[in-house]
Amino acid sequence: MIYTPGYYVHQWNLRNAELVEPLYLILVYGCAYSATLALVKTAILIDWCRMFVVGNCRGSYFWWISMIIILVQVTWGIACIVLLNMQCIPHAAIWKFYIPSRCYSLSTVMLISASVQVLSDWSMILLPQKIIWGLQMNWRKKVGVSITFGVGLL
Repeated sequence: MIYTPGYYVHQWNLRNAELVEPLYLILVYGCAYSATLALVKTAILIDWCRMFVVGNCRGSYFWWISMIIILVQVTWGIACIVLLNMQCIPHAAIWKFYIPSRCYSLSTVMLISASVQVLSDWSMILLPQKIIWGLQMNWRKKVGVSITFGVGLL
């Protein structure tokens, strides 16, 4: 993206042929982002399950809520990749905008994606709080640990 068409290049200074590669890269980056986001959140939740769930994992609310969030993340990640790749018929019309095609708007997909990510972020922040505040520590240490786990809010 740095070299084609380059930063600080105004749209009116570009030819249509110079937009094909950046549009293709935007599609590839969008798919990679959707996959990476689901995998990172899954890794965090699995790590937290190893920390916070002791003994029988099936009886723990923490484990079940984590598995639900993981299921939602993985399902939406796959669905988002499919929706990004199916937005135009024929497929190449996504980045070759001059090909006659039928395309749908991605605004609804992006809104749903943002909603899923914000809801999963908030649920991941709130999930360990009950366990943290139940630990046998003074309140200052609890606040510190709680802030550490809630740093994702930023």
